[in-house]
Amino acid sequence: MYNDKEEYLKRVIKRTYKRYIGERTDGKATIVDVLKFFNISIDTTRLEDYDIESIDYNIPSIKVVDKKDNTTVTSKYTEDAKLLNYSGNTKFINVIITNPNYRIESLYYTNSTIPIISQLTFIKDDYELTFEKERENYFGFGISADTRFVIRYKKNIKEGRKKGKQSLLTKIYQIKDSNTFEQDYTYDLQHLINYNDRQDKYCYNEFGTIIYGINNIEIKDKLHQFNGVCFEKINKEFRSYLPYNINKKDFTKYFNKNVCKSAIMFTGSTDEGIHHFLTISKNKTFNNDDALTTDDNIHLKYEAIKWKSITKEDGIPDQEKVIIAKKELQVAKINDDNISSLEIQSILEQLTAKENEDIDNIFIQTVINELMNFINKLEIQKGFKEEPIDELSPKEFINKTFEEIYTLVSNDKDKFFDLISNQFHNATNIKLEQGHTKILK
Repeated sequence: MYNDKEEYLKRVIKRTYKRYIGERTDGKATIVDVLKFFNISIDTTRLEDYDIESIDYNIPSIKVVDKKDNTTVTSKYTEDAKLLNYSGNTKFINVIITNPNYRIESLYYTNSTIPIISQLTFIKDDYELTFEKERENYFGFGISADTRFVIRYKKNIKEGRKKGKQSLLTKIYQIKDSNTFEQDYTYDLQHLINYNDRQDKYCYNEFGTIIYGINNIEIKDKLHQFNGVCFEKINKEFRSYLPYNINKKDFTKYFNKNVCKSAIMFTGSTDEGIHHFLTISKNKTFNNDDALTTDDNIHLKYEAIKWKSITKEDGIPDQEKVIIAKKELQVAKINDDNISSLEIQSILEQLTAKENEDIDNIFIQTVINELMNFINKLEIQKGFKEEPIDELSPKEFINKTFEEIYTLVSNDKDKFFDLISNQFHNATNIKLEQGHTKILK
């Protein structure tokens, strides 16, 4: 008897393979019996089309060729789980299927036939369209969700010393119990091409309320580091939902969760070093017996500042805050519940009113666009309107099998590549035709 499970597995694989090729006569085995150790499935109606090109008992690993479909399958027991950005003491089975039309890579626990994460990649010229499905795990950058589905659009770069895969557009949808998370963002940390406009937006739908955030929007030569978050309802864990570039202290400085019912905050900077801050708060209503009085209004505060270099009396250089613009607006509450789409619409009317033209700038215009996005998400969640159809939404794929996805995409591959390309161009304001520019949505 073998005490070490891994050594025992290696011996069983070797014995099964020897029986398959006829070197052992103490039992019978088929190619299916060998491949089951490596989580490789084949068409049992045409076993003659498959050859085991190589096998290593020590790793263990295997390479199988499907001569009819011109497909190669490799499988390997490994501690290096690249799909999860993890390397450690845990063993996985990594299976890769490749042929001229697609590539599938899947990672399994050694005692499971259900993949932790799988990627199906289609290639067209220099571009790749990848569909990725991941279930809950805690390895590397694993997820604490039931299921996550990601669509990735990348370009293969081979220009001089610049070689690699440049991420262009990533779309994420994940489910945890009845709660969902969505995120769309352009580019990544690699910088193999010249960037156009950028965006990174996300949305939580948790316990029936919406949290909409913007990690960043950049519009070339106009708007830099635009960030924002819209809470339909403030909760005690609000810090976990803030964008990367909104400081927790800044948020709590403006919004007290014990007082504030709903909160919205936008920050950003424009040309000439002007910094913008806009907050919207809807406070709770208190009984007259409480220390805090009833607040019947929703409050909007806007400020634009610039830091001016000065020299102090002692000759030491310093900076002085200069207020470029300042505005406080109010709209009446419709009710004492969470902020509603109708109340946000009243805020938009105030922002676009003629008497407030003094704060009409690219920052405010972007705020208006994002408040309209927030309204749409609220109304979809409440059932007031239907969500627009997006054939490349991860939400549309999360419950599909990879066989279904392969059939759907391979039957009209050009259409799906054109669709993801247009979505990338929309998100980055790239000019597709002379004199026409896509608008940031």
